Amino acid sequence: MDPASHWRPCAPPMFRPIDNNEMQRPAPQGDSRA
Repeated sequence: MDPASHWRPCAPPMFRPIDNNEMQRPAPQGDSRA
């Protein structure tokens, strides 16, 4: 449903699309679910 869901299914709907540069490095809070 979210535009970022097709490539980032683990990201919440309110999470903004991450840039290619940010995809390589560990994303900030929200992406790291321990």
